[in-house]
Amino acid sequence: MSEQLQLRRGPASIVGTMIGAQGEPIFDTTNNRLTLHDGMTPGGWPAARIGDMAVGPTTGAMTQAGIVEAVLSLSGATVTGPAFPQGALILGVSVRVATAISGATSFSVGIDTGSTSLYLASVAAAAGSSGIGVIGVGLYWSATHLTISAIGGSFTGGSVKVAIHYINISAPS
Repeated sequence: MSEQLQLRRGPASIVGTMIGAQGEPIFDTTNNRLTLHDGMTPGGWPAARIGDMAVGPTTGAMTQAGIVEAVLSLSGATVTGPAFPQGALILGVSVRVATAISGATSFSVGIDTGSTSLYLASVAAAAGSSGIGVIGVGLYWSATHLTISAIGGSFTGGSVKVAIHYINISAPS
């Protein structure tokens, strides 16, 4: 036996005055879209439709999100990771210890052309430890690499998964 879920619904003129419970979706039958409610805002917050977002302009300009990933084997005081995409807007860096780190008690995550702890100051050496480093939006016009630097000794083993999260934009063609 199948079950049917039916949400509260109504025309935009009614939904626009409704105050739904926190997290409640209410369907706007005039605009064919869900509105999500927070328990206090009349009309809630309309969910975006694909057609509302700029995804493919006709001039050839593009906005593309991406991730550069690598698994780094650790040895010595500092390990150089992948390069940041040149000219891309860097949103942040994330890391996870894949195999327990030996030799160092923790590590920092930074760049080879500046601060060795720009993104993360101290991540534990235990397997499964992770961190997300956001500095606002970074931008590197010249070759710049992610670095993992040992704290409390030098690396004698272990591995770390790293990811650089970015947005790349291109000019119209």
